[in-house]
Amino acid sequence: MKEIALIIDSLDKSFSEEGIKGGGNRVSRHLILEWAKNPEINLDVYSSKSSVSQLDGVRQIINLDWHLYGEGEQFFFQLKELLNNKNYDAVIFNDIFSEEGHLILNCNSLPYRYDNCKNFLSSTVLKFLKRKKIAVQKKFLQNKNRKFFAVSNIVKEDYAKNFGIPHENIFTAYPGVELPSKSHEQKDNQIFTFGMVNSGGYNKGVYTLISSLSLLKRAKIPFRLKLIYPKYNNDSFFKVYIKLNKLENDIEILEFQKDMTDFYTSTDCLLLTSFTEAFGLVVLEAASFSTPSIVSSTSGVSEIIFDKENGFLFSMKNNRKKNLFKKMKEVINLKKEKPDEFEKIQKNAYETAKKYSWKNFANTIANNL
Repeated sequence: MKEIALIIDSLDKSFSEEGIKGGGNRVSRHLILEWAKNPEINLDVYSSKSSVSQLDGVRQIINLDWHLYGEGEQFFFQLKELLNNKNYDAVIFNDIFSEEGHLILNCNSLPYRYDNCKNFLSSTVLKFLKRKKIAVQKKFLQNKNRKFFAVSNIVKEDYAKNFGIPHENIFTAYPGVELPSKSHEQKDNQIFTFGMVNSGGYNKGVYTLISSLSLLKRAKIPFRLKLIYPKYNNDSFFKVYIKLNKLENDIEILEFQKDMTDFYTSTDCLLLTSFTEAFGLVVLEAASFSTPSIVSSTSGVSEIIFDKENGFLFSMKNNRKKNLFKKMKEVINLKKEKPDEFEKIQKNAYETAKKYSWKNFANTIANNL
C-alpha cells in the first residue's frame, strides 16, 4: 500500500461545475479520480482553501488558506508543519514548484518560453522583466535528486537543459482523455471549418493563425474559423488585427464552452498553433470526437501526432505563417478531393484518443514513485 500526498492549487478549479479551464487542473482532477479508485493507494489531498471537503476514495482533504505565488515561504512553512511525522511514501506537487517532493511538470519553464519568442530582443527584455520569477524557479529546482514527471519529451528536454535536471530523473507521462459517453456524428459543413481554443497570450500563436488565414483568403480558398476566446471583448488589438486582415465575416467568436461536444462535432479540423505548449490536451479531446488537428511542431502533443496519419503537423521553424497556410490549404484540399483519405485520418485520430487514458497516466506516475 502506497501512502501518497498530492499537493495542488485548488480543488474548486479541478471540480468546479463551471468546468475546468486549465490543463493543470485537469491533471489534478484525473490523478485524484484514478488514485482514489486504486486499492493499492491511500491518498490525501492538500489544497488551497476551497468548497470541496470530501471525495469518494480520498482518505482526507486538507483545505488551507495559503498563498502559492511569489516565493511562497509561508505556504511551504505551513506545508512542512502539516506533513511532519506523516510518513508518506511520496509527496507530489502538481502545478506548483517546490523545493522538496516529486514534481509533475505540465508547463514549460520560463526560460524556454522566452527563448521561443524567436526574437532576440523580445526574449532578452522578457528575461530581464521576469528575472525574479526565473530565479524562483531555479531556487525551487535546486534539489535535482528527486523524481519529475513531464507531460511530453519537449518538457523533459526543457527542464534538463535549463535547470540541469538529470534525464534519468525525469519520466515522460502523456496525459489522457475522457472518451465521450456516446457516439456523435460530425456535422457536414458546406464550407471547411477550423476550430481553435484561445485562452489568451501571445504564445498561443493566434496572430500567426490570423496571418495564415489572410493568405488563405487571398488565395480565394473558402473557410470558416470557430474561435473560442472568452477574453475577446477585452482584446482591442486583436479585434483591430482581424479587421486589418478583413476576416470579420470569416471568424465566429465563441464564449467559454462548458460542453465542448457541439464545438468539436461542428469543426472539420482543430488548430493548435502554439509557440510553446507543454502538451495540448485539446488535441486529444478533439480526437475523441474523430476531429483531427493541425499541430505546431513545438507542442508536446506533436510527439503522438503523425502527419497525414492521425492528424497534421506544421513546422514552426523559418516561415511559420507560410508553413501553416500551406498545411491548412493541404487539409482543405484533402477533404475535398480525397474524402476517403480524410475520413481515414478522422478514424485514426479517434483510435489515438483511445490509447491515451487517464488511468495509464496515473499508473505511470504511481509505478515510478
